Amino acid sequence: PEGRQQDMGGDLVMPGMVNPHCHMPMTLFRGLGEDVDDRLFRYILPLERALVTAEVVEIGAALAALEMIRGGVTTVADMYYFEDRIGAVLDRSGMRGVVGQTLADFAAPDHGTMDEGFARLDALAEMYRDHPRITASAAPHAPYSTGIEVMARVAEWSGAHPELPVQMHLAETQAELDWAAQHGATTVELTDRAGLLNHRLVAAHVMYPSDSDMDLIAERGAHVAHNARSNGKAG
Repeated sequence: PEGRQQDMGGDLVMPGMVNPHCHMPMTLFRGLGEDVDDRLFRYILPLERALVTAEVVEIGAALAALEMIRGGVTTVADMYYFEDRIGAVLDRSGMRGVVGQTLADFAAPDHGTMDEGFARLDALAEMYRDHPRITASAAPHAPYSTGIEVMARVAEWSGAHPELPVQMHLAETQAELDWAAQHGATTVELTDRAGLLNHRLVAAHVMYPSDSDMDLIAERGAHVAHNARSNGKAG
């Protein structure tokens, strides 16, 4: 009723915060490979290959959902594996979410071939087609870990699903820049050539863009999830 007051004990009443780039099940890897160069390839990818199952994903995602809710985050854009399980966790928690099926050419825990990965993506899109809070997403891991042909295939898939976003790590490591240089371009330019640099793309990290890359991102209307704390951890 009008004029009613309630003592919130010093807490804030505010709109929920948004986490624009997350790997929820990786809460279980917290503290591993700290301060180690190249921890992705030396630690994380081998750990994922050895340990990540659908059940592990659901347990880690549930912990992440609890932590986000306690921290005031009500919406998350996630990209990982077995995203149907992550969607189920978000659904139970009452959060909003974008669930991104990762596509990668390394030995991913939930697909051995790109065709299998795209089949999972199709199933995810169908599963959450009419959900009021959860949106499916294509999530090619990165330009160097998919390649130009797969990025172009994702762009084609995105064109057939114009209501769904795309998530991808972009300009994140020096090795990625070196990979792109072998193709005579920046990694952002290669993403644009593949047709992925547009208003549907949420590009994560973007630590090493050139000035022209930033202009191109802005011109195409792509979005950047800067991840300042994660980027700082990476030096």
